[in-house]
Amino acid sequence: MSKLRLDFEWLDPAGAEGEELRATWASLSILLDDVPVTELLDRRTRSVRSRVFLPLFPLAEWLTKNWWFLQSEAGLPEYSENREFDLRHNFRWAREGFALPSLRFVTLGDNVEARWQPLDIPDAGIKFLADGVAELSAESLVKSLRDFINAVVTRLDDCGLSQTSLHEEWLAIERLDADELDFCHAAARLGADPFSVDHQLEAAIIDSAGRVRPELLDEFLSLATVDQLSSRAAALEAASQSIATDTDSVDALKDLRRLAPKCPVGLNAWETGYRFAAALRAGVNGGHWKSRSLSELAGHLGIDQLEHCLLPDTGTCGFLDALAGTNQFRHG
Repeated sequence: MSKLRLDFEWLDPAGAEGEELRATWASLSILLDDVPVTELLDRRTRSVRSRVFLPLFPLAEWLTKNWWFLQSEAGLPEYSENREFDLRHNFRWAREGFALPSLRFVTLGDNVEARWQPLDIPDAGIKFLADGVAELSAESLVKSLRDFINAVVTRLDDCGLSQTSLHEEWLAIERLDADELDFCHAAARLGADPFSVDHQLEAAIIDSAGRVRPELLDEFLSLATVDQLSSRAAALEAASQSIATDTDSVDALKDLRRLAPKCPVGLNAWETGYRFAAALRAGVNGGHWKSRSLSELAGHLGIDQLEHCLLPDTGTCGFLDALAGTNQFRHG
């Protein structure tokens, strides 16, 4: 896993205006695995360097305002060119007239993808040169960003500025209890600011969290829409209950489960699925086979009752590709 480091040094603000800006004027280098994302061409000095000069207050405030989105909002394919999504995830929008690179963080399962690319800022006479992709653990990203915000807050305190908007916003985050934290993450998954949702959406999020199986909640919220949240949660709850109360038992499937490999740990869901399927295929029916239909799959797995494992189309769960679960069948 990669590591993010925001390396900065406080500087004399010279002619900068604004108390918060003057107090937090610094040189900043953003590094991923010690590779500078902030590598840039300065056209005015005709030189290449790896640090930018700017106040850190706007960046810290942007991080605080987008705290939940950076941790929890998943990057669906349709969001790749979505400007509103980019505003919540890309450092470039925190610059407020200064220079910051195009560095975007998007949640991928338990991890976060960092992606950066060249960015020309003609008005500043600067062009960021670096490009790349890295994967970080969510825990590592949160720690790096938290340490950075705390350092900026401490700097403001040391300069006698302890009543700023950053203090207010950061204190509100730091004081949340466990239930409030869960709610904030859930709202951000939907693309909603948890501190500004209305009562109707708040109630719908809480209701959905009670209806949807805990292990499915994050993925459900990533796929759900605000206007269909309650109806889709009800449909998913009904489908889950239908699986749980099914009474079929397939002995061949039980035998197959004994051959199944252990699931890899610490991977994204799609990686886990691919690796598990490859390992299972390698140990069943010679290992070199593919299935182009359910009947072919049943033959390769040695299951002559595969249709008993599939429930009729629920219709109302059309927003999902598939739903898996285990029933509670017991021999009498």
